Amino acid sequence: MYVPAPELTADQVLRVFYRDAPWLFLGAIIVAVGLVAAAFSTIRRKLDPVLIYFALFAILYGVRMWLLSNLIGLTMQGSWLYPRVRSAVDFIVPIPAFFYFKAAGFIRRQARIAGYVVGIVLGGIALATLAFGRHLILYQITNILIIAGLIVVVARSVRQPGDNQDLVVIRRALGNGGESSGDGSPRRSGAGEEAVVPHQSWR
Repeated sequence: MYVPAPELTADQVLRVFYRDAPWLFLGAIIVAVGLVAAAFSTIRRKLDPVLIYFALFAILYGVRMWLLSNLIGLTMQGSWLYPRVRSAVDFIVPIPAFFYFKAAGFIRRQARIAGYVVGIVLGGIALATLAFGRHLILYQITNILIIAGLIVVVARSVRQPGDNQDLVVIRRALGNGGESSGDGSPRRSGAGEEAVVPHQSWR
């Protein structure tokens, strides 16, 4: 339960609302984008993990923007659960981001273990925050884990370069003047191909 502060007036609430309105609107847009991505993934016959993880990240990030607003803080003033939920969401948001990068192919196979470890630790920290409340040491541990995970991902990607198939197709298309066949290989002109007739203006 929570008890609203009796000293708050309507003018104070309106001022807080006007100050937080842009962030609340932006949070709503981000959540809407996440819902659209989830709808696209649901409509398709085969679920796309890239869309699913992107939708989870967008929805969690938009909800986090709402929870951090002063208007929600005034509404939930006196609640013991609200500060814990607001702090726990901070640790949950990076988890779908790591899985999104993995599903999109930005994380190499050898670096996936680091992503799983970071996700498990962040989930444990979020549960600890819900149980025991907000502590500065948890944020410090989270910052160290995220920075270390990004360093590992970048180091693995640089040390073991590998071409993504989509990037290969794009580079081939650009390198051959935008002419490529359906399988991504460059198209070569031959005797069996139809000659290109120059454009002639109609009289």
